[in-house]
Amino acid sequence: MRIYPLFFLLLLLTMSGCQSMARDRSQSVAIDALLQLSWAHLHAGRHQAALPLLDHAEQLAPWDVRVRTARAEWYRQRGDLDEAVAMYRAYWPEDAAMALAFGQWLADQSSDQDLELAVRVLSRAVDQTGYSGQAEALLWRGRVNRRLGHWKMATEDLKRALALDPWAEQSASELMAVYLDQGHSDQAHALLSEWQTERPDDPAILQMRLAWAAYLERMRRINPRFGS
Repeated sequence: MRIYPLFFLLLLLTMSGCQSMARDRSQSVAIDALLQLSWAHLHAGRHQAALPLLDHAEQLAPWDVRVRTARAEWYRQRGDLDEAVAMYRAYWPEDAAMALAFGQWLADQSSDQDLELAVRVLSRAVDQTGYSGQAEALLWRGRVNRRLGHWKMATEDLKRALALDPWAEQSASELMAVYLDQGHSDQAHALLSEWQTERPDDPAILQMRLAWAAYLERMRRINPRFGS
């Protein structure tokens, strides 16, 4: 039987390719595990415990944007805000989580220019199909739109946030505030009543009641019979 050298060459290439794929798959699993552990520490505020895990992940995948996002959060928690913001600015177009973090930072700034940029940055996170932080991104974009006086867009964002996460008390409180800012007392009171009925023990109820009481007080200074 005649054996062709080309056959052996193809066989070697196939085996080499399979081995390479197996190594890549193993490395991907390792990076995922390192990032999961890193974020567990970061979410618990243990940035020092996350450091060796992040260092290892960076050695395996220095250009992986997920690793950079975790590193930016590590910088933020350590107090190196300049480093964190520099990473936000550089990589937010590539990653929804980075965009959310950058948008949150921009939302805490005072200039309209920063707030307008925050809307654009947060839209990157909102528009990411399947992104687990979409409801939070909508909350923050709604909050920024409220500060800019974009009432319609703020209302739409916050309603979408509640549709994705009906138990998001911050979104409900912010939506009620948007209604009250515009003087839409009926809608604000309906939202408050809904939450008092369906979630009587929710901590957000107290904040919403206080907002409603403050609104009534303001309006009764103008019209003593308001709400009676």
